[in-house]
Amino acid sequence: MSFLLGVAIFVVALLASIMLHEAGHFATAKMFGMKATQFFVGFGRTVWSRQKGETEYGVKAIPAGGFVKIVGMTELEDVDPADEPRSFRKRPAGQRIIVLAAGSFMHFVLALVLLFIVAAGIGLETASAGTTVGAVESCVPANVKSGCVKGDPKSPATQAGVKVGDRIVSIGDTQVNSWTQMGKAIRAQQIGQAHHPARGAGQPQRPRLLPGCLADGGVPARGAGRRGLLRGPRVLDDALRVRQRG
Repeated sequence: MSFLLGVAIFVVALLASIMLHEAGHFATAKMFGMKATQFFVGFGRTVWSRQKGETEYGVKAIPAGGFVKIVGMTELEDVDPADEPRSFRKRPAGQRIIVLAAGSFMHFVLALVLLFIVAAGIGLETASAGTTVGAVESCVPANVKSGCVKGDPKSPATQAGVKVGDRIVSIGDTQVNSWTQMGKAIRAQQIGQAHHPARGAGQPQRPRLLPGCLADGGVPARGAGRRGLLRGPRVLDDALRVRQRG
């Protein structure tokens, strides 16, 4: 069922893309006064068509392309003398180039529209929108795919007492205002000994975090996700300074 649904979505998306491509040719041809007698999606036998004005619109049996028939596309085409002034070959070179390029241009428009829909409807994660902790992973899993299970050691961030809502102020003596700055500062630090001081609400603290390792040894594990501290694998080093929620 999912396979058939995927095929159906692909066919519909392909037809939509083809229609937009041909619409680019058609719209610019009409804009410049050229005569377009057919606008079809697909090839082969005609499944459905409708005449509207001077243009026949329709769908053909094989959804593998499409076409717009503009009068006088080549010098060899026979054209009714009454339609000759509106033929493609009689228009200025600049207009012909625009008509030919309009189909491809529509694909760029489609891409921009889709990107806008994704950005507006889903949102795009940024790496520089502050350093407030949004999540803290609780453990260093022996198997990253299976997640935390009983017996897994606590993550460096959890051991240090970092909590959701804390804000990263500095790494060692380096002030940070974004996750990008934080990543660079962490990579420049030296690993220190674990130290977990008392936490005072509203006061800057200096918990020191050691890197966590997976069960097979030697691989720095995640202390928290991108919306927490870092998206792993990364090392959370000593002298990570956070400001408690007020």
